[in-house]
Amino acid sequence: MLESRFADVLRTMISPGAGMVVAVSGGVDSVVLLHWLLRCPGLEPDQLLLAHFDHALRPESAAEAVFVQQLGQRLGVSVRIRRWSDPKAPGNIQARAREARYQFFMEAANDADMNYIVTGHHGDDQVETFFEHLLRGSGITGLRAMPWHRELRPGLMVLRPMLAFMRAEIHAWAVQHGLQWCEDPSNRSRRYLRSRLRHELIPVIDDLSADGTRRVVATCQRLQRADDALDWTLNQLVPRLEMQNLAGGVSLLHGRLVQWPEELIFRLLATMSHRVTGGHHAPGSRAAAGFMHLLFSDAKSWCMRMHRLEIFRDGERIHFRRNATPARCTSQSENAYGGCQ
Repeated sequence: MLESRFADVLRTMISPGAGMVVAVSGGVDSVVLLHWLLRCPGLEPDQLLLAHFDHALRPESAAEAVFVQQLGQRLGVSVRIRRWSDPKAPGNIQARAREARYQFFMEAANDADMNYIVTGHHGDDQVETFFEHLLRGSGITGLRAMPWHRELRPGLMVLRPMLAFMRAEIHAWAVQHGLQWCEDPSNRSRRYLRSRLRHELIPVIDDLSADGTRRVVATCQRLQRADDALDWTLNQLVPRLEMQNLAGGVSLLHGRLVQWPEELIFRLLATMSHRVTGGHHAPGSRAAAGFMHLLFSDAKSWCMRMHRLEIFRDGERIHFRRNATPARCTSQSENAYGGCQ
C-alpha cells in the first residue's frame, strides 16, 4: 500500500513526536500528503499545522483557501492561511512567489515551534525540474535530484517524502479513496515551460518506455551522487591551493589551480564567490568564461569585476575580494568579458 511505503519513508526523516508544518495548496498532491501523514502510525493531528499560501494571482485562489480551511477543520488539523499582499510588485513573479511562500512557512514553523516543513513534491516534479534545467543549460548541480530534505536554517528542515511516488499513482489513490481537491486551471495551460513539459514531453517519454519517467528520476539520483562526489573532491583539493585569508577576501596559488579539471575550477569560483560576498548564487556563465580566459592566459597581472566580487592576479597568486562598488575596471584595458587585464 502506498500509505505504508510513505510511512516507512517518513520514519527515516523525522524524530519521534516531531511537529510538522504541512504545505497544502489544495491540489491532489498536497491533499494526499495530508491524508498519508494522518495515516502514519503514532502521528497525531495535533503534531501537524496545515499551512496554505494564497498567491492571489488567480480568481479561484480565494475559494481554494476556503477549501483548505474546511479540509483542516474536517480532519481536525490546525490551519494557518496567508494571502499575498503584493503579487503585482515588479520582478520575477515566480521567484518572488516562492520566496514569499517559504517565508510564510518558516514563520508558521517558528510560531508553532516546529522543526519540519513537509511539501508534496513527487517524482514527476523531479522529472519536470530535470528537463526545465536541462533546457536552460544547467550543469550537474542543476540537473541533480531534488533533495529529499534541505536545511532552511539551523533547526528547520524542508522534507519531501513523496519524491518516491509518481503523479499517476498519487492521483489513482486519491480517486480510489474518494478524496476531493482543487484543480488549478493554470496546470492545463501551455503558457509556461513547465506545463508544456508536463503535457507534451513527459507523455512522449512514457509512451517510449513504460518506465521512462522513473528512469529519469534514477538518472537525477545518479547525478546527485556525482555532484556530491565532485564537492567532496573539491574539499580534498582546496588545502593544496595554500589559501590565505586577507582583509575582505582570500588568495590562493595560481600554478596549482590551473592544474585542476575545469569543472572543479568552476566549483571553486562559485565557492569563493559565496565565501567572499555571502551571496548564494554562483557567477553566471559569461563571468565564469571570463575568469577561465584570464586564468589560463599568459598575463601575470590582470583583474576582473563581477557583481560584488573582484578577482585579480598578482604574480603567483589569485585574489578574491569583495567588490563594494561594482563598476568596471577603468585603469586598464577592458576585455571581452567585462573585466580588465
